Amino acid sequence: MEMGSYKGTCNPSHQETAAKAALWEYNSARARDGLAPLNRMPVGTRYTTEKPESACDAPTKEERLAHDTMQSQDSHPSYPQPHIHLNGTGRATLTRETEEARDSLMAAVKAFKSMTCHGRDFYILNDARAFEKAAAKREDMDWNLTELAEYLDARLTHLLDL
Repeated sequence: MEMGSYKGTCNPSHQETAAKAALWEYNSARARDGLAPLNRMPVGTRYTTEKPESACDAPTKEERLAHDTMQSQDSHPSYPQPHIHLNGTGRATLTRETEEARDSLMAAVKAFKSMTCHGRDFYILNDARAFEKAAAKREDMDWNLTELAEYLDARLTHLLDL
């Protein structure tokens, strides 16, 4: 089993999640070391934002929880995350279920992206804009899958940070 630590910085875009950008960055580092790429980040991976200047500037747990539920004006809204307590579902179960959902989604995204969507398949329709409409709908669906992936990544990060 490989052991070690890695710290990297990634810049996600509107087309990819932070987790996907981090995986690409991590696999680039692995390639430089002659290691095979991974399909997903190792268990226990933590995604963080920029660290504060000093320890006194570090946010409290309450501030982090409040930040997790705030809506950002320059990105999609954050979603409420589960709160682990004695009368609720255990962290291990929530984490496992979220990982399974994420893995299934990533398989579906891969299959979706490999589907052919080419103008030659639409030109004989009676609608001159059929391909344009199909391509736009496909882009909408891709954005929806990206948003779902971001939701699952945020939930998993939340659960692993508890």
